[in-house]
Amino acid sequence: MIELLAKYSDCDAVLFSGGIDSTLVLTAAVKRGLMPLAVHVAMRNCGVDTKYAVSVAAKLGVPLAVRLMDLEEALGALPKVVKILGLFNPMEVVNCAVVYFGLEKALELGAKRVCTGDGGDELFLGYSFFQRHSPGELDRVRRRVVSRWYFCSFDLGRSLGVEVVAPFTAQEVVELALSLSPVEVLGKKPLRDVLRGYFPEVAEREKTPLERGSCFDRLYGEMRQRAGDEVEYLKSLFKELGLSYPTSPRGCPRCGYAYFDGSYCRMCGYARGK
Repeated sequence: MIELLAKYSDCDAVLFSGGIDSTLVLTAAVKRGLMPLAVHVAMRNCGVDTKYAVSVAAKLGVPLAVRLMDLEEALGALPKVVKILGLFNPMEVVNCAVVYFGLEKALELGAKRVCTGDGGDELFLGYSFFQRHSPGELDRVRRRVVSRWYFCSFDLGRSLGVEVVAPFTAQEVVELALSLSPVEVLGKKPLRDVLRGYFPEVAEREKTPLERGSCFDRLYGEMRQRAGDEVEYLKSLFKELGLSYPTSPRGCPRCGYAYFDGSYCRMCGYARGK
């Protein structure tokens, strides 16, 4: 897997959480003969992902840039992220704020082409919701997720003027992953197996969402404190920016978004059954 990812990891920086996917991409870039800058973003006094990022970067011998944020600075980026993405979905905006700060830091330090670990969780069934499906359903669910996947890093990169590369989304990598039985890959087992030979401490990590590993999930409480609800906080920013979205009586039950797919609203984050 590392050799395959190396074919598509031609970059001068990697957004690096210290999780399984970004560790594989960073290792692949080094195997390619590159010495990319590893860029890590977290709230001050977080310590969830940061210890892994520091350890892996040191073992690989690559430079590590750590951007530590305070709450007000992180909140200050939310209008920029809302404007670029054109939505007020709290989970999307908060997670993508981490990416925004990482790309901004990479650009500041001279990077022009930045790799991400986007796609690993979708291909190798890393998200917890995959566990709810029977073995017979998993392949269909995975293929549906992959056919619809969207990664904000590309839009954020275009806005900032930096090229974003996601090696896991290369067609050859996608075809290989989808050729494997979903039962074999559930929980990112093949990726963990590869990493055990390099970084066993990362291979054994529980899946930690970016917002939690970076402690950007602190923003939810702050938004609720200021507006009573994080959706309302972000929706007010959305309106202040002069943005609008199509609505329909048959749209999202919460925000009316016309292109609600019946289960999840990308605009506001409403999920049926939750």
